[in-house]
Amino acid sequence: MYKANIYELNTKTEIEARFTELVEKKGSEIPMNDTSTIADKWRLIALHTVAEKGVEHASPDYFIDLFRRGKLELQSKNSDENWNLFLQSLEKDFLWTLKFSNLGGLRLVFDTLGSLVDKLTIHYLNEEEAYITKYTNRLYLVLESLDLIFSLLEKAPTFIKSKKQVQFLFDSLRFIEPKKEEIMLTVFDILRVLCIHDDTAGLVMQGLRIFLISEIDVFNDFVENLFMGDSVQFKIELLRFLNVMLLITYGEYRNEIVDCFLKNGVTYSALMQLRKSCPDEEIIDKIDDFIRESQITPESTTNLPAKVVQLQNALEKSEIKYKELDIKMKVQLP
Repeated sequence: MYKANIYELNTKTEIEARFTELVEKKGSEIPMNDTSTIADKWRLIALHTVAEKGVEHASPDYFIDLFRRGKLELQSKNSDENWNLFLQSLEKDFLWTLKFSNLGGLRLVFDTLGSLVDKLTIHYLNEEEAYITKYTNRLYLVLESLDLIFSLLEKAPTFIKSKKQVQFLFDSLRFIEPKKEEIMLTVFDILRVLCIHDDTAGLVMQGLRIFLISEIDVFNDFVENLFMGDSVQFKIELLRFLNVMLLITYGEYRNEIVDCFLKNGVTYSALMQLRKSCPDEEIIDKIDDFIRESQITPESTTNLPAKVVQLQNALEKSEIKYKELDIKMKVQLP
């Protein structure tokens, strides 16, 4: 269990006392020109404690400070090392992660995610492959940290306050390489967690609508992998995500979502063909759930776009050899 360290300070008096002790111990090693505020003094205390005792003694406050000073940004010196230390710290236990989030840490992680998405958008437009690789790898680390936080904190969704934060998750999907399937499924997993909380379900609905309009090519890739791919785990997690989205939508908005699914290939015929060809019982259950919740029928899949008809024809002729992935999702939802 996480225990507060002696330098995890809460009052101005304590900070001043510990700083005086540090100056007496380190003398000229302390850059006195950087001690104009209490925050500056605390930062020096935290840095020297971590330097002496190791990252296992780093408090959540220490990493909050690194985020705020940009020390976890890609262009910052030692940012890779800082991110690895941050991930190790998140794995400590529930109380460490809870304090980090209570101090505003989860918002800072989402801000970092948004910044990466913005930069990757620019680098893709300019076809800057070297930058794309670097920023994509950092994106994976940020998503891994979010996965750890959401898996440890049941109350994590209560820290989500804006639709932009949820949109960052949807936006990140277009930058995840196909071979990084586990990371993609992690994003689905986090979005599903947000779906079951009243405060964030509406934000996910808004994000899905924007995603289906602005990133329809990415969704088409998901649909193609659902029906033509060989990963059973991907099929299960995508169907689970779509089913949860159906559960939280209603009225005209649900009809709009279902219509979008149909026009992009998630049809009754295709689902029944998948149900017939894939032996996995969980996939069969998820398909049945989808058909029941969406209320699609053979009659609702007429007059579809040519690309959807082509997908259905290809599915009927395909013989897919399925593979299993050793992926354990942190949260299991309908």
